[in-house]
Amino acid sequence: MSEGVDESALTANALREAVTGQPGQGRTESVRGMDRSEHAEAHRKAENDAYHGALRERAAKSRTEPPPTIKSNAYPVSWSVPNRTPSS
Repeated sequence: MSEGVDESALTANALREAVTGQPGQGRTESVRGMDRSEHAEAHRKAENDAYHGALRERAAKSRTEPPPTIKSNAYPVSWSVPNRTPSS
């Protein structure tokens, strides 16, 4: 597939024109740079572990503890419906 291809002519503009059919002259795109040094990776991992550690503890706790009980009656027991009899 790459036989006979002039690699010096492979630019972002040439790629855009080959893919979209539109010229890519003067077009710019932002690129996010990431620091991959050992210090930066250790910091990222520590932040990740702190955030996800709390989620893991919560999930583990929910697997071992029963769910809270829910009362089936939403109204207090002391409430009662008055006894209505048809009046004559």
